[in-house]
Amino acid sequence: MFRILDHYTADVGVDIEADAPGGLFAEACRALAQITMDPDSVVPAQSRTLCIEKRPFDLLLFEFLEELIYLRDAEQFLSIDADCEVMQDPSDTTLWSLHAEVRGEPIDHKRHKLKVEIKAVTFHDFHAEPTRARVVFDI
Repeated sequence: MFRILDHYTADVGVDIEADAPGGLFAEACRALAQITMDPDSVVPAQSRTLCIEKRPFDLLLFEFLEELIYLRDAEQFLSIDADCEVMQDPSDTTLWSLHAEVRGEPIDHKRHKLKVEIKAVTFHDFHAEPTRARVVFDI
């Protein structure tokens, strides 16, 4: 579950909750999609694999969202959903790793209804735990 926050100037915030870390990352992907496009206009016909290893949990989520923004900007790929496996490192419980299959398709300006373009994830008001997070995007 996510809730878009409207009290930021020149930014968009979102509160995200899930029952497990993998669900939190999947919800973060869906929240980003909801902010930047009409997700119903995108067919999850293709996938991209993202792997990020050995990061503190908050930085893992931060980097995941930055990768989704990169996919849109550099590869023109719209991400609307993801299957995410988030694992805590057994030898160092402060570190986490992610394996994600992100679904979406290349941008088709005739068919896709694009909204706001996000420049980056910000550290302003950002925090993340395994079942909830607050993320602020610079638009």
